[in-house]
Amino acid sequence: VDLRSYSTMHSLFSPLFPLCLTILLSSSDGFLPTPASLALKPHGPPQVWPSSSTSQSKLVVDTALHVTPFEFPGDVDVLSSSLGLAFSDQGQNLAGIFFQASLLPYILFLYFLNYKNNRVPSLGSFGFSYLLLFVLATIPSGIVSKLSYGETLANVDWLHGGAEALLTTTSLLVVAGFRSASVTGGPVKEAVENNENLIKGAAIGVAGLFAAFCALGPGAGVEAHSPFLLGLGDVPGPLLPPSLSPEPDNALSIPTWAIHFSSVFEWLFAMSVIWRYSSVTGNDRWKGMTWGMLPLHASGVCACTYHFFYNDKTLQFLVSSQAGLTLLGNITCMIAAYRIASSNGWTAAELNPFRKGDEEEGSLDSVVVADDAPVGGAAALTLYEAEESDTLLVGKLLGATLALSYAVKYGSLTNPLAFSANGLVGTGLVLGVPAAVALGYYGRSEDLQEATGLKWGGGGGEGGE
Repeated sequence: VDLRSYSTMHSLFSPLFPLCLTILLSSSDGFLPTPASLALKPHGPPQVWPSSSTSQSKLVVDTALHVTPFEFPGDVDVLSSSLGLAFSDQGQNLAGIFFQASLLPYILFLYFLNYKNNRVPSLGSFGFSYLLLFVLATIPSGIVSKLSYGETLANVDWLHGGAEALLTTTSLLVVAGFRSASVTGGPVKEAVENNENLIKGAAIGVAGLFAAFCALGPGAGVEAHSPFLLGLGDVPGPLLPPSLSPEPDNALSIPTWAIHFSSVFEWLFAMSVIWRYSSVTGNDRWKGMTWGMLPLHASGVCACTYHFFYNDKTLQFLVSSQAGLTLLGNITCMIAAYRIASSNGWTAAELNPFRKGDEEEGSLDSVVVADDAPVGGAAALTLYEAEESDTLLVGKLLGATLALSYAVKYGSLTNPLAFSANGLVGTGLVLGVPAAVALGYYGRSEDLQEATGLKWGGGGGEGGE
């Protein structure tokens, strides 16, 4: 999964884990084919409880959710205490600390983004908020993958792809919301204007469907390495050239790779559409949002790099790096949203719940715009005619997604590098791809070029969807 799913759910919502486990473990036998009692412990050698006449074979789960058999006395009080202490320790590794710390800045980002004078498209706002539902929904999937299969979520393809589909939905909602609010016409704009509530309901339905699969999959006999969407598009093994290396069991299916790459492409598209939104609103501070989204793009590249090396445990630094980039990205997005809100009239007085009269009813007509955003939120929206049709953009997205999915899945079988767990190559991918994206936006930023004195590209470009 793009580690914004498994690792984020694992750490950001650690206070919810004991409740989720209680719900899961109290379900019927067909729900989880595992013992009904657990004890959890911090990292370290598996703890073995003293044997007794009432001992039963149970499980021990460490803070990385690795499952090991052990003997546990039938003491419910000790079990409850262990559960609480274990989940309080879930974030005591570096990645966990980063992910826990990233929740508050994201909530503040949503607060500033949705300031009433920002004129954020409703569907775009819903998309950014949907990410929280996505994170929450992946909690049971991470638990099910461990308790049912003894695997991390990233190694259980059908859950992995399903969870990533929620992240893809987030990006699609953001793109559709901001693009429909920016262009003069097209199928996307028409669909959003006429069916916005239906689109939002469908997105929530996707999350509900994923939750149902989490609940019913293990009991229905779905195996750990069953492919997502039944492996639609996978090349059958007998049809592959015998010269190819055999795939590991945890190799991603074509649908799961496609979901990953589409998420990356859609996020890049969202960055571009939001960059253009600065021209639509007349407020250049929206360009800062694109810059703020860049570390989150890098975190997605971390996840894809980790999967390219078949989730090799020796590359755990990629997990920590992805967590750090998520924290950084949430902070930079929060700062960007604050700058947009402040340019549109937000002040600390907005935090006062007891304001009365005109102070409570701010409008765009009374916005005091910052000096560096002279037209700010008060300017009329200036829509533009899209350079490419919605149909062409969808076709390009699908084509690039499928081409890259097949190239990575089957091309890696001819490349020993994929089996080498090469940390230097992994680091190069994580730094190189986002750096190329940043360089492209730097070439379109005349103000940054003037500030640094370094010229690159044409500068000031607004196109590039």
